[in-house]
Amino acid sequence: MRFALIIWASLMLVLQPASAAQGAEAIRWDDLMPAGERAPLPLFGHAGGAFDLDAPPQTLDFRTNLSLSGRKIRLSGFAVPLDLAGDKVRRFLLVPYYGACIHLPPPPANQIVDVTLAKAQRLGDGTRPIVVEGTIWSEQTATALASVAYVIRDGDIR
Repeated sequence: MRFALIIWASLMLVLQPASAAQGAEAIRWDDLMPAGERAPLPLFGHAGGAFDLDAPPQTLDFRTNLSLSGRKIRLSGFAVPLDLAGDKVRRFLLVPYYGACIHLPPPPANQIVDVTLAKAQRLGDGTRPIVVEGTIWSEQTATALASVAYVIRDGDIR
């Protein structure tokens, strides 16, 4: 039994994802909001379970969770490409739900991350979530699609 436990623990260390070994912390979208202001993601024009695109968006405060700045994180979401080169992308907006910034109004700035990858990578068709890993910074930026409150530079898609 003891030998089996040692083998299992050794395998877990070897098979452990590189991100966990490097200390990336998995976070959720509500972690991007200041601790005292966490709330469910806003639903734009939400009425009884259906979207009304003519309704004004509900908004949240654009303030950020400054305790995240400089930390290596892992966050899943949907990519909205900003810099395409063929089928690869180097820069994109990471958003919490499909269609944000393109088919629906953008989420609040503190629910969007401007990601620049260390090297261009394929994203797929954009309908499936991706996992981004990198060091996050609270930094206001603006793109043609949305105002952004966080950036990740030299990120990676896992």
